[in-house]
Amino acid sequence: MYGAFIGDINGSKYEFNNTHDYNFKLFEDDMRYTDDSVLTLAIMDTFNNFYGVDDDTFKDKLITKLVDFTNNDSRRGFGNMFYSWVNNYVHLPYNSCGNGSGMRVSSVAYVSKKLDEVKKYSKLVTEVTHNHPEGIKGAEAIAVSIFLAKNKTPINDIKDYIVKNYYPHILDMDYEDLKKNYYFKATCQDSCPEAIFCFLISTSFEDALRKAITIGGDSDTIADMTCAIAEAYYGVSEEFKEKTREYLPKRYLEIIDKFVEKFINNNN
Repeated sequence: MYGAFIGDINGSKYEFNNTHDYNFKLFEDDMRYTDDSVLTLAIMDTFNNFYGVDDDTFKDKLITKLVDFTNNDSRRGFGNMFYSWVNNYVHLPYNSCGNGSGMRVSSVAYVSKKLDEVKKYSKLVTEVTHNHPEGIKGAEAIAVSIFLAKNKTPINDIKDYIVKNYYPHILDMDYEDLKKNYYFKATCQDSCPEAIFCFLISTSFEDALRKAITIGGDSDTIADMTCAIAEAYYGVSEEFKEKTREYLPKRYLEIIDKFVEKFINNNN
């Protein structure tokens, strides 16, 4: 469960200052974890403590976690609409189709044993804020891609499933064209397909990371989503894991370690 954090950290430097240099340096001093990681961790912690409870209770606990994690680490670049939701007395979904739903959903693929469960939990963790159909769709497409990759589904079969069920226009994408023409777009419909595409054309975890960042756009979030899928398919080196841990506070490392032990090590 390091892929999303690796993508977020390495993409953070380029979110508003895109690079198209494939050979950019990884894990630099001026990189950091952002809201993408914080909210991913909030969902992980909810699963750590409340997996298996009824859906309404789970959603209530998740809302509390999302609010608490944001307030306790508020200077991480949270979107205005989400931050307004956090600070509202009543936490009702706000019909968002922003890619915040896709960036935080990766843990769903590891707690789920079947594809139907992936879709159920993806919707559950998304609709508390992002109840727009595209927001729900984007999160589900990312979670399903991770689940299929985790189960060693061939890349071409993952591509076929995503094209058939979510984003047919992935077939029309071209990496060089994206590098020239893609720009910052923070909606699911304009970033989740690109993130999945970067995985689909990758040859390794690091290649997926570099391609996700060098297409430009919302670099940390696209790399978060791409690398979450790539980790499930290729794995992540111990070196990358250790470098990632250097950026995260102890309280977050404890959540990751608990999640890995509960949902990954025990399922192998």
